[in-house]
Amino acid sequence: MFLTLPRFCTKARWSHALLLSALFVNGQAAIAQADRTVVSRGLISRYSFDGTLADSSASQSNLSGNAGFGPDRQARANGAILLTGSAALPSAQPLNIVTDFSAACWIRPTRLPGRGRLHAIFSVESTTLFFNLGLSGDSGIGFRFEANGPQPFVNTPIPADLTSNWAHIAVTRDANTCKLFLNGRRVDSVAVSAAPVDGLSNGLLVGGSNLLAMFGVEGFYDGLLDELRFYNRALTRAEIDTLAGNIAVSIKPASKRANPMALVMEAAQFASAYPAANVISLTGAQAQPQALQPGCYIWLVDGQRRRLVIR
Repeated sequence: MFLTLPRFCTKARWSHALLLSALFVNGQAAIAQADRTVVSRGLISRYSFDGTLADSSASQSNLSGNAGFGPDRQARANGAILLTGSAALPSAQPLNIVTDFSAACWIRPTRLPGRGRLHAIFSVESTTLFFNLGLSGDSGIGFRFEANGPQPFVNTPIPADLTSNWAHIAVTRDANTCKLFLNGRRVDSVAVSAAPVDGLSNGLLVGGSNLLAMFGVEGFYDGLLDELRFYNRALTRAEIDTLAGNIAVSIKPASKRANPMALVMEAAQFASAYPAANVISLTGAQAQPQALQPGCYIWLVDGQRRRLVIR
């Protein structure tokens, strides 16, 4: 099945309303499918949490400790790890990262941190936090690392529906740039030192930080965590889209002089909080073009719900 979007605005008119039309084949809505191959190049640890704490990569850096399991984002029983905000799980081996890296995971917390509180999703630490992704009651979803000293944070506000909907988080470091992605969309980017990452020989902790707990700011993640991955290179935008379950579609511009544009459709569960005005229903043999502003929409294709993100 294919989604055909024949014409879009030129780059110069990107801020204006966009035209969307969908082609139906044999009465069926056609939807472009993403490359679902596993992003494996440079993978150094992968925790699928399908009822196990094992690392399914070649590193076999398994986690240890006590943890429960719960439903994953496809509602499969015991398909994700369930952490209770009380302990971190150490890995068998340190992360094999020198300079460039990526980390990605799906999260659905049960409880969010209050003001002055931090919940670490993963960390590497000794007397300081060398490598840490977490939730902050003050600064939102954030990541930091050390490379010849502390580097600037990348962070973004916590989505209002995070305790009821899964979210995909990814961070990348490519030489002197660190980026944060939420559900495939880049939400922050900062300049960092190009020096090697400090302190990773201390080993990975999943689900918390003993150091943060010692300082009385809680420190441990409370909720579901799935598909935690680490890479020894910076992933591309397309690879992050794949891990986030997004379907990338290239759009040919109306003018040959304009650059190609893209939008992303993500198959996902959606909260009822989306405005009714943002629902597009395509049920006929040929949908009429819809005028859209850049933003996020629910797209109904013969009753099937998808999220349409226009960038």
